[in-house]
Amino acid sequence: MIYYLVTLLKSYFRSNYSDINLVSDIGWITLSLFLFATPWLMPWYPSILLPIAA
Repeated sequence: MIYYLVTLLKSYFRSNYSDINLVSDIGWITLSLFLFATPWLMPWYPSILLPIAA
């Protein structure tokens, strides 16, 4: 949640930070959370997402 908030605030304070950059940053952190944080909760989950991410 903190990273999402920082990313959102970064978009307000940088003049050259576009909507595409915001969507890209949020997408990368969501992908990394699914791949690296979810195995603690559901170990089978990343094995399904890895072929999709590749």
